[in-house]
Amino acid sequence: MPANQNLVRKLDLRYKGERKYLHGTDLFSALVKETGSNGPVSLRLYRPMQHPLCFRVLLDNVPPQEYVAAFVWHEDENQHTGIVSEIPDEKVEGRYDYDEGDVIQMAQFDGLEVSLGSETKYSFVEKVVALQKALLNAIRGEKIDWWFSRLDLQTVPRSDASLRLTLTTKPGGRLVRSRIDADGQEVGSIFFSEKMK
Repeated sequence: MPANQNLVRKLDLRYKGERKYLHGTDLFSALVKETGSNGPVSLRLYRPMQHPLCFRVLLDNVPPQEYVAAFVWHEDENQHTGIVSEIPDEKVEGRYDYDEGDVIQMAQFDGLEVSLGSETKYSFVEKVVALQKALLNAIRGEKIDWWFSRLDLQTVPRSDASLRLTLTTKPGGRLVRSRIDADGQEVGSIFFSEKMK
């Protein structure tokens, strides 16, 4: 999507696995495809998404009052911002199989780090989100209800890149950050928030 177009695009997303909300990993993949950007990119998620979504490029930098996510990307050395809003009077159609346990079974945990070799069944972002969640639960020693809230990347790695996540904040906080390395190079950070009980 050329950044100079103030178009609204409906995103074709389905529920992932047994979830009752649209997943941030699917949104990220759809936005990278819409914008054609390989980085730098940043996705911020503000609340669960239970209805179909639309994406709009902001030309005036004034977002509407209601939006669930923001996406920043670079094109031709210019930074652009788009927002994602729900279409509240519509329902999500369909779902597809997904088991993040497949990713976790292949992962190697070592203190504040988790790594995964080259694997092609899942997308880069699916693997990073599953690894971050598993790392935080392993460090905390209990299953916590985490919210994938932000992803900042200098470049979007290939799906088959080997990955290492290193926790860079205290694991007890409500907002936690991990550094992402792909094929031995630092590419960005992922943030999770602990859901309020």
